Amino acid sequence: MDTEQINVYELLGNDTDPIYEKISKLKQGESSQIKDLTVYLNQFNLYELSSDFLHECFREMMDCYRYVCQLLNVK
Repeated sequence: MDTEQINVYELLGNDTDPIYEKISKLKQGESSQIKDLTVYLNQFNLYELSSDFLHECFREMMDCYRYVCQLLNVK
């Protein structure tokens, strides 16, 4: 039996997820801290994700969100 773990936010919707909320509410030039990760929406509308061990860039907010969740083992 395949038992894939789901996140409560998959049932309730992303709008109730605090990680999704923080990333989706960013305006150009703003950043948000999520644990040891910093998410920054730069002047080119790219989401930059950085920490002591990585620096990634995403064109789409949902790609950034999924990657953050993956790093934090949320989903």
